[in-house]
Amino acid sequence: MCVSLLKTQQALQILAINFKPPIVETRHQQGETSTLPREIFEIIDSSTFWNQITLINEILDPY
Repeated sequence: MCVSLLKTQQALQILAINFKPPIVETRHQQGETSTLPREIFEIIDSSTFWNQITLINEILDPY
């Protein structure tokens, strides 16, 4: 895996951990800490997503 992809993965996973949405979504109240939308969190947290990105990286590596 290329270094920039690994660094991007790590940064996004840290972002997802720090801004993990609550299990039950409620309206955002003023002054509350922002969270990621659940759909974005689930993509970043998905091992399938990262496996597919890694596969694409390996396929495109020679180019």
